[in-house]
Amino acid sequence: MIPGRTDIGADIVWIKGNDFNSVFKPGEAVSGNIVLSMHKKALAVPENAIVRDRDENSFVFLKNSSASGYHRQAVKTGIVSHGMAEILQGLKKDDRIVVQGAYELFYNDFNKIYKVVD
Repeated sequence: MIPGRTDIGADIVWIKGNDFNSVFKPGEAVSGNIVLSMHKKALAVPENAIVRDRDENSFVFLKNSSASGYHRQAVKTGIVSHGMAEILQGLKKDDRIVVQGAYELFYNDFNKIYKVVD
């Protein structure tokens, strides 16, 4: 069977292995995510802390160390599961991030960057 797409938009993939053969039957329909790799020492943050721009670039807001306020930091995300997101690049373990209200900060910052008129 060749990987493809059904009439309703589902992806068809061919997966082979002892674990799969003992759990699933041929032709059985399933849904979910396939995790290709795991990063055991990656940081995890609440999913609500991550904001994405229109190009799907991911950011978090960090607390400024010397002054009051926050700044936007680009991050690379990995697996997102159960409300938590894996951060592969862009954060250190001691960084203080905004976990509630990140989108409000993003839109305030957006108006400054793109000079949006209200």
